[in-house]
Amino acid sequence: MSSKKTVFQTKWFSVEQEVFDAKAGLGKDPYYRIHCSDGVLVLALTDAGEIVLIRQFRPVLNEHTLEIPCGHVDPTESPRQAARRELYEETGYVCKKLISLGAGRLKMDRFANWEHAFLGIGAAKDPKFVAKEDIEVSLAPPAKLAKLVSAGKFQQWSALALLLLADGKHGFRIFGNRRS
Repeated sequence: MSSKKTVFQTKWFSVEQEVFDAKAGLGKDPYYRIHCSDGVLVLALTDAGEIVLIRQFRPVLNEHTLEIPCGHVDPTESPRQAARRELYEETGYVCKKLISLGAGRLKMDRFANWEHAFLGIGAAKDPKFVAKEDIEVSLAPPAKLAKLVSAGKFQQWSALALLLLADGKHGFRIFGNRRS
């Protein structure tokens, strides 16, 4: 048996404390987990094969980061709906086709939420889009993204996993041919 209680809560996340019994082998110290909404990541590709990237300020890091579009799933929407919404809100892009690549977890040592990965095909900018967030949008061919990753200028590791999923599950060669 264990005992759980919420020890901190905001509109974005809550922290839950749980103390496990001796049978769990975790000792008597409390364990803390963070609950937040599920997330989505969208690897959006234009018809020319360019990847839609964003640069935005991340307060947690106190710096601007280069990323693929991502965000949270609202309680009233599906992950697919959230992926479409987040991509549009952040970039103004819409995809002809949105393929689910599955869901996984990040930071399983503290976070209980799921991250849903999507591959967007045929991404095109809506000419009527009006930005509501302070986000810079750019397009990068896969070779440029590979160089940014190698140089440590693209640090969103969940996006790198998404690139592997797109390659492995659907045969997309984002970074070209494999080495032998």
